[in-house]
Amino acid sequence: MDFFAILPKALTWFLAMLFSLSLHEAAHAYSAKICGDKTAERLGRLTLNPFAHADLIGTIILPLVGLLAQLPVLGWAKPVPVDERNFRRWPRMSHAFVAAAGPISNMLLCLMCVAGLTIYQLFFSAAISKGSFFYPIIGLMEAMVWVNAILAIFNLIPLPPLDGAAVLQVILPRDLAESYERIIAPAGYFILMALMLTGGLGWVSQLARTYVLFCGTMVEHATRLVLAAG
Repeated sequence: MDFFAILPKALTWFLAMLFSLSLHEAAHAYSAKICGDKTAERLGRLTLNPFAHADLIGTIILPLVGLLAQLPVLGWAKPVPVDERNFRRWPRMSHAFVAAAGPISNMLLCLMCVAGLTIYQLFFSAAISKGSFFYPIIGLMEAMVWVNAILAIFNLIPLPPLDGAAVLQVILPRDLAESYERIIAPAGYFILMALMLTGGLGWVSQLARTYVLFCGTMVEHATRLVLAAG
């Protein structure tokens, strides 16, 4: 394995992951503020600054080791503190809204990057050579597409400590939600780790690919409409 050959790509994907995790946590902080809880804002978490959200192990060491060793990448940022007692109304709905804000922000960023890459392919690909100053930005946007798609799908898995667990508890009828919280939620972390160790999460990348293709189709149709109107 040529270390220096994989280093540029590894660093590109690391930067994509660093920004995507920061956006994810900042979205949690902002949505909590909308619902009335300013705890995260007071603690400096309502920002895209990666240093405010970075966890030494989960954000720096594990992603870098995984990328440089060309292994499956595992990473996380510091959870945003949320005090549900500060929510102005509808605590369960507010909790789900705050939880869903992180994955939704990643899905939107993925869509924006797909749109940016489409515009590049249509209008600028011939003008931007591999030696151009702007070419690394294209590589970063490509990495952002996949990082954000996978991050969004993974975090929507309905197992604690992932965001999907809070969303599921609002969707379920109250009696089922209480049973879920009593029986499944305490074992969520162990179930998640077992799935990861046994390869039971392979569907995440497949679903992420489907979402990226969906974004591409949306952008393609929108581009055709704009060009036809022009």
